[in-house]
Amino acid sequence: MKILWLGGVFNSRTLKKYKAVNQAANKWSIGLLNGLKINGCEIDVLAHRPEQSWPRGKMLPGRTGQLSELFEGKIVRYVNWKPIRQKVLMFQYKSGLFKRIKEKRPDIMMCYNPTEWNVYAMKLASQEFNIPWVPVILDYDDPGDEWSVFRKTLNSAYGYVFLSYWGYINCPTCKPILHLDGGNEKWHGDCIKSNSRKRKKVLYAGKYNKFAGIELLLEIAEIVANKNEVELLLCGKNDYTHEIKKITKNAENVKILGFLDEKTMHQYHCDSDLYLNVRPPGISDNRMIFPSKIVNYLSYGKPVVGSWTDGLSPEYRKFLFVPERHNSEGFYEKIMEVSNWEKKKYQKYNNMVRPWFEKKTWNSQTFRLVNWLEKNVISECREKTLNGR
Repeated sequence: MKILWLGGVFNSRTLKKYKAVNQAANKWSIGLLNGLKINGCEIDVLAHRPEQSWPRGKMLPGRTGQLSELFEGKIVRYVNWKPIRQKVLMFQYKSGLFKRIKEKRPDIMMCYNPTEWNVYAMKLASQEFNIPWVPVILDYDDPGDEWSVFRKTLNSAYGYVFLSYWGYINCPTCKPILHLDGGNEKWHGDCIKSNSRKRKKVLYAGKYNKFAGIELLLEIAEIVANKNEVELLLCGKNDYTHEIKKITKNAENVKILGFLDEKTMHQYHCDSDLYLNVRPPGISDNRMIFPSKIVNYLSYGKPVVGSWTDGLSPEYRKFLFVPERHNSEGFYEKIMEVSNWEKKKYQKYNNMVRPWFEKKTWNSQTFRLVNWLEKNVISECREKTLNGR
């Protein structure tokens, strides 16, 4: 199967250098596409590099050498001036997509999130070349009760892949639909070795904004600094470094690690005792989002203290430790409860996660995706073509 993928997969140098390139999205996309390659698919990438609006960012951002070396692909160049940026992206994606189709002739087009520019390009390309397209919906605004914008913009898609369980269950469509939330390359849960230390390490790795729960995270960091009973490690591109330092008064047990490359990030995951997710359930947009860090956390076989949002499938209930109160005190109490586990309980949890995770490797997840695409999308498109419809 030949897949033309519209969405960025960037190398580590680009990920580190440019603030607008999302680390979690990049990791998820590389995992998915690499899994598809393992399952026999040919991957061709068409993408633009996200950039802060000019003059904060470059006027003509991106070059092909910034894409991941794992995949063949091309960068879409655009004028990064806000009044015209979207229209330019629409035109450039259409032009770039038509050219790639003529050169590669893919079996299917897929996109990372249904943005205006890639949906516009794929609609036209599908009509022109009779190639099916499917959006992979990761971060989508609350569609509302009627899903009116969703229906209008994505009605010509041949099917939908949802990361959000809520979106998967509630999407009003008769077209093929698949729930595929996340994955990881392999099981890392054999690295349990840190239970004996007195002060346990709690890792947060992710975004720092209101959707990810930055206000609550700041409050938790302040309690952790004052109590000095656990160590909190904060990873990721962070616009709130000043605020964190201010409220923790440079406490030794709250460490701002910032952006880390994959190898260093893996080491910190191995060395931590439990993980933290604070995404607010009260923000309606969060029901259309699956926090991809959860699967990454669970690949290490260690407990996750986290909020429950509707984007999560019920299968995660037994692995997450959700505070009774969604506030800083409630989270801190749950952190302390889990950090005080006996080693036997810790190992029991690890043994419970491992067999479940075998179905969450990217190899397993993309095997499901390939079969679903072939059976429900590509074969359907071929049948319509043969019947002249």
